[in-house]
Amino acid sequence: MKRGLMFWIPRGILMLLGLFTMLFSLDVFGSKAPIGVMLLGFLIHNIPLIFILVLLWISLSQPVVSGIFSLLMMLGFAYIIRSSGNWWVYVLFMLPLLIAGSMLIFEHITARKGINEET
Repeated sequence: MKRGLMFWIPRGILMLLGLFTMLFSLDVFGSKAPIGVMLLGFLIHNIPLIFILVLLWISLSQPVVSGIFSLLMMLGFAYIIRSSGNWWVYVLFMLPLLIAGSMLIFEHITARKGINEET
């Protein structure tokens, strides 16, 4: 089965967002803490990555569910970083989730209506 751009773009956005959030967890290894504390900090910093990977896995079989959870995750990120005061932080975290979630829901709607994709 050939998969087109409508299938891969939202999943690629989620993959890139996951890698971007994982970059923030690497600062844990710059501290002089014991290895156990650093590994625990690394795990805690990667909780958003785990959520994004679960969304990515769900999107392979249930794009609408993943799309809805992407939009809910966007709201969760907005609540968590609401006090940062920088508009670009919102753009970096909210926009990819909004685009990916909307595209996953649109993919479900077009697949349900039987609209063929030409790519």
